[in-house]
Amino acid sequence: MATKQPFGSWSSPITGLISGGSSPYRFSQLQYDGKNLYWVDDENDCQSVLTADSEGKIRRVTPSGYNVRTRAHEYGGRSYVVHEDVIYFANFADQRLYRQNLGEEPRAITAPGPLRYADMIFDAAHHRIIAVREDHRCSDIHAESTIVAIDPQKDEYGTVLISGHDFYMHPRQNRDGSQLAYLAWNHPQMPWDGTELWLGDIGSGGKIIHSRCLSDSATDSILEPTFSPQGILTFLSDRSGWWNLYRWIDQEAQRVYPTRREFGLPAWVFGMATYGYLSEEYILTIYMDDSVRHLALIDIKGHSLRTLDLPYTYFDSLIIRDRDYAAFAAASWHDLVAVIGLSLSSGNPEIIKTSSALTMDPRDVSVPQTKVFPTSMDQEAFMTFYAPKNHLFTGMDDELPPLIVISHGGPTSGTRPFSTGQPEDLLSPVLIMAAALITAEPTAIDCGGNGAS
Repeated sequence: MATKQPFGSWSSPITGLISGGSSPYRFSQLQYDGKNLYWVDDENDCQSVLTADSEGKIRRVTPSGYNVRTRAHEYGGRSYVVHEDVIYFANFADQRLYRQNLGEEPRAITAPGPLRYADMIFDAAHHRIIAVREDHRCSDIHAESTIVAIDPQKDEYGTVLISGHDFYMHPRQNRDGSQLAYLAWNHPQMPWDGTELWLGDIGSGGKIIHSRCLSDSATDSILEPTFSPQGILTFLSDRSGWWNLYRWIDQEAQRVYPTRREFGLPAWVFGMATYGYLSEEYILTIYMDDSVRHLALIDIKGHSLRTLDLPYTYFDSLIIRDRDYAAFAAASWHDLVAVIGLSLSSGNPEIIKTSSALTMDPRDVSVPQTKVFPTSMDQEAFMTFYAPKNHLFTGMDDELPPLIVISHGGPTSGTRPFSTGQPEDLLSPVLIMAAALITAEPTAIDCGGNGAS
């Protein structure tokens, strides 16, 4: 039975052991090369690429002394690509691209200089890397952004394929390598304000020809262009007010499944992945509803969506291996982030790698409630409310717990729908030290910025 005791005097399971460690977003940028899964592991602010084979054996790929991280757009993102057991990655110290045959030392394939590379894909039809390049040679303030082709055997800057816009993101090819889709936008837009969707043909010699803009609305935020197995261009758009999936068919954008849910996320980084084709008929996708993320299956012909029953509240970096198997990073209010594999036929998730062996008693984890309240100019604000939670204690009958309100900065920030093991998720930064000393159990409200919860 819980003991009645004043708030602020409870003994707490939050300790230095729990709160220490690396970033809670430890796993990202999942990719498949055949049946081998690759991902970036961020530990102690150094990013390495790890791989797991089909039998689950894990090994580190990039050697110590290399930090797989790009500074393009400053926030970085997709910083490597793998093709036929060869990894190509951006190294943080010099921002050059490196080629590494598995088991060998990396070798630089781009020349030294103030250039940054990101969002790489491997163009197998022309045996080259296609990437976004950010060139600071003329100006560090007004860097030039282009999409370039890079010979994986040479020491060069890359050959410009596409230029003319201030920013580029997400170049992606169709299956036979004959077309390239990409996103572009200009100052002062941000990618969640408005982007342009472009589609070009890849001609002889690998040049981009007949490039045409499919959508150029200043208020239409388009994200994550990709192609179906049969070559139908698919993308996310918020033209309805919600980031939903669309397919470009008969020279128009057709919404796959209309709904008041978000299937996309603000593109602060390169290479975000919230959906993928299992087959021409089915899309596996992440969507967000009331700050919680879900994994769902969309039946394109049946115009239906089925949310999968999985024990997670957070999904990220979704990658498809084949029509029955996918992998992603996932977590919940009670579970720290892990790399998860999922067989669609069985529905059983498989933990491939966890970010920590730490376990927390669910009786001491506060699962938040989502709340909405009115603000000025007939707007609404969203919050997640964490009530005090400790299975050993309860508050006094005549006392209310202290209330801590944390408001997000930035135009698109939102609370994290999973447990990080970090006390700052629940406590105001100015109270973290005090909480560690007196083991307080305050109530917390996390208010999302710009309508995000």
